[in-house]
Amino acid sequence: MAIYECNNWIFNPKNQELVYLDGEVLQLPARICACLQTLIEAKETVFYDELLLKVWGTIHRDPSTISSVISELRKLINCGNNGIKLIQTVPKKGYRFVGDVRNINIIVQNEQLDSNRVQTNNVEENLFAINNDDLEPTIAGKSTTWGRIFKSPKFLCLLFFGIIVSISYSLIGLNIDSKDELTTTIPQFSSFEVITHEEGLEMDFDVSNDANWLVYSHEDRESKQTNIFVKNLLTGEIQILPVDDMSNYESPSFSGDATKIVYIKNSEEACEVWIIHFNSSSFDVSSRKKISECGLSGFWTTTSFSNDSNSIYFSRSNSLTEPFRIYKHDLTTGYERNLTAPSSSGRGDYSFSLSPDGTRLAIIRNKLWQSTIILVKNLENGSISLIKELPLLLERVAWYSNNELIYRGMNWQLYLHDIQNNASSIFANIFQPIYFPVVADNRIFTYKGMSQKIEIWSLKENNDEFFTLAKEINSPYQDLNATPGTNGITYFLSNRSAIEQVWRKEGDHYTKISNALLPDKIENLYYSVLGHALFGVSDKRIFKFDLESETLQWLSDDSKSILNLSLSEDENSLLYSVDINEQWFVETIDLSSMEVTRFPFNGFSAHKSNGHVYFTRYRKSGLWAFNLKSETIVKIRDDFNALYSSYWDVYADKLVLTSSDTVQIYALSNTKLIQQSIKLNGSVRNIQCSDLIKGCLLDIDIAGSTEVIELK
Repeated sequence: MAIYECNNWIFNPKNQELVYLDGEVLQLPARICACLQTLIEAKETVFYDELLLKVWGTIHRDPSTISSVISELRKLINCGNNGIKLIQTVPKKGYRFVGDVRNINIIVQNEQLDSNRVQTNNVEENLFAINNDDLEPTIAGKSTTWGRIFKSPKFLCLLFFGIIVSISYSLIGLNIDSKDELTTTIPQFSSFEVITHEEGLEMDFDVSNDANWLVYSHEDRESKQTNIFVKNLLTGEIQILPVDDMSNYESPSFSGDATKIVYIKNSEEACEVWIIHFNSSSFDVSSRKKISECGLSGFWTTTSFSNDSNSIYFSRSNSLTEPFRIYKHDLTTGYERNLTAPSSSGRGDYSFSLSPDGTRLAIIRNKLWQSTIILVKNLENGSISLIKELPLLLERVAWYSNNELIYRGMNWQLYLHDIQNNASSIFANIFQPIYFPVVADNRIFTYKGMSQKIEIWSLKENNDEFFTLAKEINSPYQDLNATPGTNGITYFLSNRSAIEQVWRKEGDHYTKISNALLPDKIENLYYSVLGHALFGVSDKRIFKFDLESETLQWLSDDSKSILNLSLSEDENSLLYSVDINEQWFVETIDLSSMEVTRFPFNGFSAHKSNGHVYFTRYRKSGLWAFNLKSETIVKIRDDFNALYSSYWDVYADKLVLTSSDTVQIYALSNTKLIQQSIKLNGSVRNIQCSDLIKGCLLDIDIAGSTEVIELK
């Protein structure tokens, strides 16, 4: 891994990060990052054409295009400050990097998902030459702000929401095939007892050291507000912490003697850390006190008391692009100390657990928004050990002893990991989705269920041309990407066999399509009668899955960035959008000849029906129609904002449009509303219409249900 140090900054091209020596981390835009990397690695003059080709992917641009990027880059690397010159202009030729740059040769031992234990004072911290223990403490509520290039808040909120939902969906993902996972034993726990019974969601909780008290956050199904409940596990008595406004109270934890509770107060304006005193009869509301701030509101984080109850631990993120870092807050002095410094390649250190002896933190570090690294930080000497890397997103890891950790696997089991021997074995298996392990008095608690589910519904046309909504597939599994086939068959993806595979529904019967696996992270999936195959997009590439031979074929390579796949109404061609030099175009593949054709217009998502291609444009409101015969374009709607093809479709001269929890149906001839909005019990994530079923299939995200349980 090439990392460069120069002057007062360190440059990490892989993560697109510029790290200043004062600890500030700047995420670079792609072009500025590529430009800096090209100049550094060239070690000589980089001509205009070469720079254009490497940064823009083309030479068909005026060389003046580069000047604005070079100007911005010079500012970011402090070029010109104090007489320092780092980028030299070579007149009429190009640019040359003339700074004294050093290549930091670092080998990261977990780069290839090496599960061997690594002992070092700084694992990922060394990548940025930051020593956490040397970071300056900050006064309560005044955290250090890392400068970043701010991205679209709406997009990042949606992205984060998708990540949170994917925690519940992570059962869909890859199998854990690490060798130490294969060391299975007879589970110590195979049954359970439910200890919360409220209707709604219990998602984060804590149990007192003597296992007599349970504190948990509960989201009411009707109001969607989250309160904190405390339950006496001996008597069953419940107390509720009064909410003083419309905030949500989350992530509660007991002090060692169970006389205080730390929790997160989340509102639209802020995320705050609070403490309240508690006794066996009630909360002491007058003792309620704000301790610190946890940054951006609406984000989930963990809390914990130190063993002596004189300090608290929590995670903070101050912006949408900043990863979570763990802080320790001294309740006596009010000082806070930053304990971790994750890279910006994921959500960061959002969850942790304190060892029984109080000397170590087990940290969950999100990597690349897709996988989890479990680290253990020694609080006495600052060393960090890499314990495990898993291809899923974890919510929490728990200590069973000072040398054993409990974490969740892919298939609803809990695993016990021996840190000293680097060996894992199945610890509990109740064959139901369980998360968030907590250990108290050698008893194991988790919550069971799913906070979010995906259900497949149908929207079918009646004789009076009105549509009716009905549940198509009802199951406890995650079923998604439904596509209609012939003879009443529905193809879909499901985790019914613990990993994501293709299934078919015929009547009331469900059949797995052999053991064939499709690629990860499928965005669109369509069945075509032509060739009896499934087509989809994964990692911005189109694939074909032949249902007869059960073989996979890629129809596009890495040179194209593809989104918004759709199947024409006659099922003879695929449409998709492709990014070419920062402009989006619509292309089509003829499924008989496999010939690719590009339409003569800019478009971002498209559906083909009845001699027209209906399409949207990137970041522009409106819906356009391209007449395939006359090759004319007409804008048919101004107020159309469903950007992606998975949120709208055309069927039998009708436009079916989804928005949040509603579906609306319009006549394409005059764009008049045919049927009043159809309300859904959830949010649409995908819609696909077809004459094969005289209607549409919808994937709908709905609220699930969870409960805290004790394993037996």
